[in-house]
Amino acid sequence: LNARVNRIANGLLAAGVRSGERIVWCGPNSLEVIAIIHAARKLGLVAVPLSYRFNAEEMAYVIDNSDAVAVLADAEFARVADASRETAAKVRVHAAFGGPAPTGWRTLADLEADGGSEEPPHPANASEAGAQMIYTSGTTGKPKGALRSRTDRDLVFALLAELGMLHPDAVHLTTGPLYHSGPLAFASLAHTLGTPIVVLRKFDPRAWLRLVAEHRVTNTFSAPTQLKRIVSLPDADLAAADMSSMVTLIANAAPVPYSLKCEIIEKLGDGFLYEVYGSTELGVDTVLKPEDQLRKPGSCGRPYGSIELKAVREDGTDAAPGEAGELFVRTGLAMDGYHRTDEQLTELEQGGWKSVGDIAYIDEEGYVHI
Repeated sequence: LNARVNRIANGLLAAGVRSGERIVWCGPNSLEVIAIIHAARKLGLVAVPLSYRFNAEEMAYVIDNSDAVAVLADAEFARVADASRETAAKVRVHAAFGGPAPTGWRTLADLEADGGSEEPPHPANASEAGAQMIYTSGTTGKPKGALRSRTDRDLVFALLAELGMLHPDAVHLTTGPLYHSGPLAFASLAHTLGTPIVVLRKFDPRAWLRLVAEHRVTNTFSAPTQLKRIVSLPDADLAAADMSSMVTLIANAAPVPYSLKCEIIEKLGDGFLYEVYGSTELGVDTVLKPEDQLRKPGSCGRPYGSIELKAVREDGTDAAPGEAGELFVRTGLAMDGYHRTDEQLTELEQGGWKSVGDIAYIDEEGYVHI
């Protein structure tokens, strides 16, 4: 994997891509996508995930708005992304992988052939985790690029400890698409820890159960929709499942209904379901542990490490326990800001408190209820 990452990185250098610039990648989960993300990190580039579910107009907007100089796309979706060539004047490199390239595009194999497998020059601005700019829908208007070029190492390890992910012989399975901030973050953290990643191109509940058993998967990140599809499989499929290796199944991206949690525990097992609350802009802010899943209905957990949370009334004063208000977060995982727009997160006058606009109350034990 490292040799391939280096060939891609050196191929991008040979094509004129330089540290600090932005590259867009697009496609379902694949080894190529993971290698491209690592190559961008090594070169100090800003990697911009592009949803393969976007239409041509939406893809063209992100490619142009992000100021990307290179677009690397799965061949299945490269023709949709190709529509951006008329509007994205800054793009100098188009490369496709996993199939024939559209007219005017190179293949990723060609790009790799131009680069050697030696380590590329390490730029001074490269971050350990790799800079990312993820486009998030927000509440109004077109998607906005949330840029994160740095992170709080201590807080990241506090999160991993809280989630029970700091153990030997871990194996990670990609459940959701890597263009989404949650699946991308936890797959990247898995490799940071030296954990193997089992890559599921597109989610299928039967394949997911088979891969968990076959590879002794210990951790994954999933949206509630995928979990519902797993527990809705026929009884025979669920009876044959082996979840004994699972340590950390993180549920996020939408509220997890209490009834679904009960189904997961009944049909898949107990002791490994975690729920987290967070956002593309502010990272993971709370963790609800397995022992609290049924004890705390409607809660998404408590803050961990140095993260602070508070609910704020409309007049700017702090809400009392159990009283709803706008949820503000103080965290070292916050993004740098939105790209190419004056719109930014709401902030309180006293330093560091930011909000994505969610309304919540915090109970007497410190658990957050959105």
